[in-house]
This record gives sequence, structure tokens and C-alpha cells, in this order.
Amino acid sequence: MRHDDSRQSPDPPDDPEHRDAPATPVACGTHRSGHDPHHMQHRFCCQETRPDDVSRLVSVIEVSDRGWITFEMDGAVVRRWNHHAERVRAAIAASDGSLVEVSLRWKLLTAYRPDLSGAWVFSLSGGPSPCGRTP
Repeated sequence: MRHDDSRQSPDPPDDPEHRDAPATPVACGTHRSGHDPHHMQHRFCCQETRPDDVSRLVSVIEVSDRGWITFEMDGAVVRRWNHHAERVRAAIAASDGSLVEVSLRWKLLTAYRPDLSGAWVFSLSGGPSPCGRTP
């Protein structure tokens, strides 16, 4: 199966409801940690009930150009990686930086729109990995 390089953001650029949405470059198409989140991963994260594993609000300290996301969670500074640093940075900015939560168990970062009408979800990993995309 060949990867479709023509995929673009599903939000039309002139849609007034989505003007503050971050630009969405072509996804790499892999569901490895730190790349594109799988819909079941997000579903299970949203259904989590164990107190130690539910998503928690975090304070994002930095998103480096190399994909490292540093945030404060439960008083500890944590660092994780994502393939799309510019998308993560734009989503956090669009969420006013205060509506960001992380689930370490499900390896997801979620940045909510300020009006809570939607969210951007990113997969996290402990370090960089290749996307596995074939040219």
C-alpha cells in the first residue's frame, strides 16, 4: 500500500470556524509513538478511569524545533517527543496554552480549542523515531 502524499487538512482554509486551526502538513501515515495518533488510542484514553492514568492538565514549558515537548505535570518536569513540532506549537498557541492535557499511559497530548468545541491530539514518545514512510 503506497502512502498518499496528496492528503491535506480537512478544514477548508476559508472556513471561519477553523481559521485559528494550526496548519496541517501531510501526515507521515504511521501510528508509531510520537507520530500520528491512532483513533483507538485516543478512544481508550478518553475512557480511562484509573486515577493514576487519566489525562492531566499540564503547563507547557517549551516545544523545540526538533520535536521535544517539555511540560510540567504534577510538579515534575517531563519531556516527550513528537514528529510534528510546528503543529504541536500551533495547537498549543491556539488553545491559549492553558487547555493542554497529557496522558502518559496512552502517550497523548491534547490541546483544546478555547471554546472547547474541539481539540488537536498528538502522540508522544520517549525519543525520536523514523516515520517509516516509503518514498
